[in-house]
Amino acid sequence: MASNYYEWRYGGIHYRRSGMGDPLVLVHDLYGGASSEEFDRNIRSLSRDHRVYAIDLLGFGESDAPRMRYRAALYPLLLKDFIEDVIHAPAHAVATGASGAYVATVAAERPDLLRKLVFISPYDWARQDTGHAWPSKILWEVFRLLLISFPFQFVFQDVMAGEWELDEMLRRAFHDKKQIDPAMVDRLSELARKPGVLRAYASLEAGLLFKPFKGALTRLTNPTLFICGREVKSDFAKGLEQLAQLARGSRLEWVNGAGTWVHHEKAFKTNRLMENFFEEIEIGDNSDALHQELTHA
Repeated sequence: MASNYYEWRYGGIHYRRSGMGDPLVLVHDLYGGASSEEFDRNIRSLSRDHRVYAIDLLGFGESDAPRMRYRAALYPLLLKDFIEDVIHAPAHAVATGASGAYVATVAAERPDLLRKLVFISPYDWARQDTGHAWPSKILWEVFRLLLISFPFQFVFQDVMAGEWELDEMLRRAFHDKKQIDPAMVDRLSELARKPGVLRAYASLEAGLLFKPFKGALTRLTNPTLFICGREVKSDFAKGLEQLAQLARGSRLEWVNGAGTWVHHEKAFKTNRLMENFFEEIEIGDNSDALHQELTHA
């Protein structure tokens, strides 16, 4: 799979491209060592009928990690620019975990950029409104700065990039713990120790990268598929069912024998669900007109 860089306004964005056909962008979840490599068991299958773009978000994976304040609004902006500047056509999208909110935001604000959407184990994250928004924001900003300050940054990096912590993260995500390869943990640790990535991780730990999901879902007009492993905790399953009900015309597919990383644990089943979904003919499909509009804009 060819590796490329998109010179974005805030830094170089690494992405891998493979296949031919309708464009499809893959957006990874947020965690220590996160990258497009999360989709390594999905790309080959999806590339048979699609031109796949697997992107590393700014501050993650092999993308640049510039000195800046990372915020949730950064990533919908990145996805909009990436589709316009790199893909040049309306694309399908697959997003995992917290990144589902970024994709939903783009689809709600720019319906000309995205077609069908797949959300894998998404969740909504938002702090309770205490009526004191500004003091709360200041406290979380102080916490972010503390994490990247000397000497706390060394402790923070040891935690975020520590093999024990990353192994525990995967154990929470997998139903079949035997699928957790030590090489996978080592790779996550390697990516989590790249220069500069602590700034993005500090914003993540402070809750500054999470974007409310529900509002965007209620505004979607895109065909939408939710996928999750059936072996997740009951509260996660209940929250996912509530999210799926918010998107008009959406459907939810449960996969037996998997947790939240269903696209890795049960890759064959997940790939089939996505492929069948993308192959379904859209009623009133005007993708050609959208393609021309975007290309000549």
